Amino acid sequence: MACCKQMLYKLLLTVILVSLNVSGSDECVYLTNSTSLVYHLCGKGRSLLQPGTHLCLLANISYDLNMANSSFCLVSGVSNITILSASTNVPATITCSEPTGLGFYNSSGLRIENVNIHQCGGTMPSVAWLYPSHDNSFYFPKGQSSTLLFSHSADVLLQNVSISNFYGYGIVYINHYKSLAVISVKIYSSVYCDIDTNCAGGGTGLLLYFSNYTTNEPVTAIISHIDLQGNDNTDINRPLSSSSYPKAVNSFASCTAVLFSEGNYQASIFFEKSVWDGCYHSLYNIAIIARDAPIGRTTVAFENVTFTENKLIDSKVGVIGCIVGSRYKRNEIGIKKKWSFLSIKNSLFQFHYDALSKQLADTTYDHIFFHVIVDSNIEAYVSISLQNIYCKRSHFGYRSSIIFAKVTENGKNQQKNLLLELKSFTVGTTNWKLVPKRVDNIGKMVFVNIANVTIYGNNIMKYITGSVILACNSDIYLYGDILFENNRATNGGAIRLDQSSHMFLLEPLNAVFIRNKAFSYGGAIYSYVERNLPLSNSLCAIQIYSNKTNASDINIKLHFINNTAGLAGNSMYVSPSYDCQQLNSPFNTSVLYNALTYFTNSNWTTNEIASVAVKTQLCSISGVNKVKTSYNFYPGQTLTIGLRTVDLNNISSYAQVLTTLTRILKTSFLKYNMDISNELNPKHRTQVVYSNSCTPLQFQILPAVNNTERDISLRFAVFGYFSVAFVKLEQLNCPLGFVYNNKTKRCTCSSFLKALGITQCKIDNTKVLIPQASWLGLVHTKNQSKLEYCPHCPPGYCRTDTWNINVTQIDDICMSNHAGILCGQCKEGYSKVLFSYDCHYCNNDIENVGLLAVIVVTSILYVVLLFCFKFTINKGTIGGLVLWFDVVSLTPSFTLLVTHKNIFRYFIYGISFTIYSLQIPLCVWNGFNAMDTMFIEYSFSFYLWLLVIIIILISRCSTKVSNLTVGSSVQVLMTLMFISFSNLLSLSLNVLTPARIHQLSPDGSTSSRLVWFTDGSVLYGRDPVHIILICISIAVIIFFVVPFILLGLFGVKLFRFRCMAMYLRPFIEALHGPYKDKHRYWFGLMLIIRTLVHIISASLDSNNTTLLLLIFTVVTGFYVLGLCLVKPYKNKIHNGLEILFGIILLANLIVSSSASSLSAIETVASVSISCGGVLCCIILGYHICIGLNQNRRIRKLLKQKCCNFYKKDDLYESLPPLIEENREEKDY
Repeated sequence: MACCKQMLYKLLLTVILVSLNVSGSDECVYLTNSTSLVYHLCGKGRSLLQPGTHLCLLANISYDLNMANSSFCLVSGVSNITILSASTNVPATITCSEPTGLGFYNSSGLRIENVNIHQCGGTMPSVAWLYPSHDNSFYFPKGQSSTLLFSHSADVLLQNVSISNFYGYGIVYINHYKSLAVISVKIYSSVYCDIDTNCAGGGTGLLLYFSNYTTNEPVTAIISHIDLQGNDNTDINRPLSSSSYPKAVNSFASCTAVLFSEGNYQASIFFEKSVWDGCYHSLYNIAIIARDAPIGRTTVAFENVTFTENKLIDSKVGVIGCIVGSRYKRNEIGIKKKWSFLSIKNSLFQFHYDALSKQLADTTYDHIFFHVIVDSNIEAYVSISLQNIYCKRSHFGYRSSIIFAKVTENGKNQQKNLLLELKSFTVGTTNWKLVPKRVDNIGKMVFVNIANVTIYGNNIMKYITGSVILACNSDIYLYGDILFENNRATNGGAIRLDQSSHMFLLEPLNAVFIRNKAFSYGGAIYSYVERNLPLSNSLCAIQIYSNKTNASDINIKLHFINNTAGLAGNSMYVSPSYDCQQLNSPFNTSVLYNALTYFTNSNWTTNEIASVAVKTQLCSISGVNKVKTSYNFYPGQTLTIGLRTVDLNNISSYAQVLTTLTRILKTSFLKYNMDISNELNPKHRTQVVYSNSCTPLQFQILPAVNNTERDISLRFAVFGYFSVAFVKLEQLNCPLGFVYNNKTKRCTCSSFLKALGITQCKIDNTKVLIPQASWLGLVHTKNQSKLEYCPHCPPGYCRTDTWNINVTQIDDICMSNHAGILCGQCKEGYSKVLFSYDCHYCNNDIENVGLLAVIVVTSILYVVLLFCFKFTINKGTIGGLVLWFDVVSLTPSFTLLVTHKNIFRYFIYGISFTIYSLQIPLCVWNGFNAMDTMFIEYSFSFYLWLLVIIIILISRCSTKVSNLTVGSSVQVLMTLMFISFSNLLSLSLNVLTPARIHQLSPDGSTSSRLVWFTDGSVLYGRDPVHIILICISIAVIIFFVVPFILLGLFGVKLFRFRCMAMYLRPFIEALHGPYKDKHRYWFGLMLIIRTLVHIISASLDSNNTTLLLLIFTVVTGFYVLGLCLVKPYKNKIHNGLEILFGIILLANLIVSSSASSLSAIETVASVSISCGGVLCCIILGYHICIGLNQNRRIRKLLKQKCCNFYKKDDLYESLPPLIEENREEKDY
């Protein structure tokens, strides 16, 4: 069809050119001076213009149209007149020294060819046919200017004509007859008419005007290869309303205006291969207005044309404006025919450059490329067709559109009488930089009150803000191939249907929606139509046109790829969608959607198609637990209830939910629900339910009275619908630690907690905020539950990650499998273990007994190694190692390394075995408690002593044993006492430490009791086993700790008593041997420091790590300073080794106290343990060398030397004496 029409246009053009070239005579009149043109047209030479006259203009002469007595040269009643350049290659020039126009009236066969007209345009004459007295739809304002005027003329041809720097209109055609041809004409650079020029009125470019005339012959106008650029309309203040007539002809367009008014004529206007570029200060670049025009007898067509915007003018509405209206009511209301009024084919809409497109994208004003307004009282279907349109660089800004088409409601006959046809429409941009930041609610293709908008062919629409298609009370028909990509809007990134609009999908259709986004509903498609009652009478918003009996055979495919919506319907949000009518399909909508839609979404969401939510459903927030239908609550507690809202297809959708609180009242006659929503927090009565998952909603109930005997329900309903989900509620009394407050109508902190300094209580989660390192728990007895509190908690027993404790849950604060009072017991199935505070799962099997036997055997081996390698205290190498490990083991960083599974934990195990301070948790028996492990750990310490004492006793009876242990027995025994000093001291302090428990009973009474700090279930000093432990601890302190410290401090003083010196001399020499005579108190000072750090660690709160590290740092700092100043050891290497251990310890403490993260503390501890481990290995290597050099049996066993062995005498000479032999004898 398109090819046939194109051939018809070419045939018409050929006929016009042939008819215009036929003349009575081919006489050529050469005009030889600049005034001769005016002389022949408007002067005395007018009589010489005979039919067929050619006025030949010379290229070297500039012809002036200026007239002495008039500003317009009007020629009438001539025929077959040609004005052309005498040279076929060089155009002639016509200029105007004063603004002057040239016009022809009632003429025929006019031809102007190969002429340039410059700086012309005069005031049009005041004649009756130009300014009629009766009421017209359009009028010429007084003083309207024009360069060329053709009125009531026939067969006019303009070819190769250029009009520049003109005033008013470039060319005006009024009521022409038969044929008109405008070929290769350029109209550009219009000039403003102002007070400095002799012209008036606005208007610019090309005007074709049909009004109040009759012709029996069809009128045809072919306008080809014209170029209109830089035309500026001076009439800026213009009305926009299509109903306020009459209007001035210059109030519509700045480049081209085609105006049809009433009359009896048939006109067809064809534009082809033309360019409009740079038209300013008017409603439109091109205006096509039909007002009371003969229906079905006027046609305007554009083909292969380009519309370019190269400047932003805020007053402009659009590029092309088309208005079809009538002031009359037709009688033939029942008869309607199709009026093919306008068509645009194979054309280009564009911005001149990207920067202009970006400027428009950041601008806020109404701008439309194609604007259509049709009055509803036109008794015909006005058809407008846009085919193969490409919008280049066309990213539209805030509140701008590509197409805005509307049928007005001004007429009495409210009917949709506009038909729009869009074929192969390409619009958008691929440059995200041109996308405006704001998104409006105005579509880019807006259709209002339109009967039929058909979109077919290959359509591409992408990177657009605002819905691509917005239909208001219109019907959209889709078929062919359509792509919507990367569009975004508030609702419906691709298509939005409002106000009873429908979308009809016809076969064949392949629609693809890719990455479209809606901030609210419907990522790709949105529709919301008010439903009629009954609901089944409503038409579905999306209609499928197919009579096929198998849904899978329908040739309609909707592909949705990664579309998203903020609230509901990632791909489509359509209402009505279900329980509605399909006019031309035997299937319901749900079946059609399943057969025709295909989804690909990287977000793996199921909310692709949604509709209006109509009912509420209870759901599980976690998705795993069973849906709860009843809840218990405390007064003022916030309940969290999972809720979802679904549409008629049971698909989750976004909705606002109204919540009411009701109470069931029963009488002897009836039972009814009484609304008590005033007891519900007002903020929670209306809430939003989201579509992607089960939405947790919070509800706070503030009962007017603290009455638990009430049957209460929460009811949930979507606004406007009656389907209700509900849950039953049971009110509970405030839990222990809380009390009902009549003023706030909620549970608050009880006086019991306030008296203990606890004032922050949250009934929402029944948690209270307790001080750091304290314990709070619910304890169940046989008869009742009690709330108990202690301001201190044993280290390693209570959680440190939170201080909010749930008073309704037992052992909420306990960690490491602890439970019970003060977290001193183990959970069921767990037991206390040796050498650790934690509870572990233990089995009563042979493996545990075997491990215990291994420790017993290794203890014997350890003692043997002490004898063999002289790893004793009198060598002066282990004092600093033991002190460093004692302090480090009490810091939090040490706990981090022990609990984490890394290589440094094994370093700790190795060092601890070296000084026999075991850190490996060991299960003994299932069911062991804290007192059981205390007994065994005491036994292990005394067991090592017992081994050495037995060896000493045997050596007195056996010469062989005496020879093996000679000179080492006392040293080994004192070394074991020195090593076990910290363990025995720590055990004793733990046994002797009490704690006070404060207790709250359900009846409100309070009490307190004294318990053992390590195990709160043991009453302090009342349990027989605990009494035994107390006695042992007191004995250890009295008979070992204190004497051992005194012996270290003042042992040398005992030499004054000869009776005691005889027995104590070996022990004193073993302790004081490595020290200088005047600094033999240093050993006792080291014991005092070890005692001090253990007492500080036991007395401070377990979680008060900052103060603990600070005190340790101060003590260690003074100790290291004393070492550096005093240098108590005889051997410089021993002094350096002790100072090195002190520096490593001090660095660890300083960095740990200042570090802000656990990772930094753990890193510092790892470095410290590594350094200590290296020094420990060096010390062990040193003692192995000593042992190999001194023990012949070991060398014989190894059969090779591991070190450079000295001779026995040389070795003894190299070693410092225990007591200096050459010193002066002193009496003690």
